Amino acid sequence: MPNKLVTLEGFVISSAKYQEKDALIKLLTRDKVVSIKVRNGFDVASKNHLAILAFNKVSIDCFEMTSGYLTASGVKTLVNYTSLYEKITPNLVGQLAGEIVLKCFGEDDIVPYDFYEETLNQLMKGFDPLTLAFIFACQGIKEGITPEINECVNCGKKRNLVSFAYDEGGFLCDECATEANYPKMDNNYLKVIRYGYLVDAKQLSRAVLPKGPTLKALEDTIKALEEQLGAKIKSYSLMTEAGL
Repeated sequence: MPNKLVTLEGFVISSAKYQEKDALIKLLTRDKVVSIKVRNGFDVASKNHLAILAFNKVSIDCFEMTSGYLTASGVKTLVNYTSLYEKITPNLVGQLAGEIVLKCFGEDDIVPYDFYEETLNQLMKGFDPLTLAFIFACQGIKEGITPEINECVNCGKKRNLVSFAYDEGGFLCDECATEANYPKMDNNYLKVIRYGYLVDAKQLSRAVLPKGPTLKALEDTIKALEEQLGAKIKSYSLMTEAGL
């Protein structure tokens, strides 16, 4: 028997079949990711079908069951983002953001809700998907161990920062990079890394990052995420296959 009715607002980031036509969705709310059972979610004739469309921002009335799980009783679409399905790269960047949320953030973590929402908004406007993908990947790293980007991770110097390595914990000055056998890196790459961690959620469209350094920075960041999680970020592999 249901316990009480609650209303949740957020983004559908995944949906899977549960029994024949029911669905189990993951909803990104401002506070956390919650699982909701949606009766007849995979029945296109059902009003609850709206609750399983990935990317959409929805309001869902849910019964909180005595067993602890939530089941949807009504759905309202607040913002429709399904036009992102029409182009492969924006679609994959949206999938990447959702996958990072699911794999990098636990129940007690502060979720990057504003970054997710603005990423979808900017994808809808046609902003550079590579820039958005890289910035969101940085949000996944930040929930684990944020790399040092303002000074040398070894000696604390703020000048002559010439290299960056996730396995070292961040930026390295000229002297420490030499001692650790890390080469001096392209300055544009270093600027991209710093930008990805410093930019505010509401300023994602402030600059289009240079493609070459950003591709490398995204590759390194996803690799660090995967090593931290021990799990493959499948949407990134699909992005590389699509030639992002």
